Amino acid sequence: VWNESGGNLRIGWSIGEAKLALGTDRWSWGFGGTATKSHAGNFEKFGQTFGKDDAVTCCLDLDRRAILYYKNGREIPGDCFTFGKEFSGVPIFPHVYTKEATFSISFDGSGGAPPLSGGFQWVASASNLLTPHHTRVSGDAGPVEAAQDAGEDSGPKFVLTPYGWRTVEQAGGL
Repeated sequence: VWNESGGNLRIGWSIGEAKLALGTDRWSWGFGGTATKSHAGNFEKFGQTFGKDDAVTCCLDLDRRAILYYKNGREIPGDCFTFGKEFSGVPIFPHVYTKEATFSISFDGSGGAPPLSGGFQWVASASNLLTPHHTRVSGDAGPVEAAQDAGEDSGPKFVLTPYGWRTVEQAGGL
């Protein structure tokens, strides 16, 4: 996300039940230009400020269930957030909340976005990888083992469309 005007931006991730105001409920996690992180209505200092002409990259590490940020291609040290297994199988969406700011965003690394490091992928190429798996443990950097397929229906399947995440049925059976 590029902050084009210097206005206030909050950048992060949310699930479908989240409020529009990022970080104000338990369903979303955000980091703002005032060096403040927010989740469930709790606002705490984190990292460094960002403003006009800064590029902020918000990364979701589903193996460790962590959210971390980069400013102008450099990692802001430490995990901004971690979350638990309660979000297993729940699709997570990129989310930008703004007050008096204009911005542009890249989901595929185009437009001069800083390169990704640490094994992260752009959202456009991540496909179904944005759904936390129930075998992943928050904060655990170890390998993830696939769950045994019991042959049961594990619920709806999701795909990323140009209009956001949709069920396969909503997307026309893709």
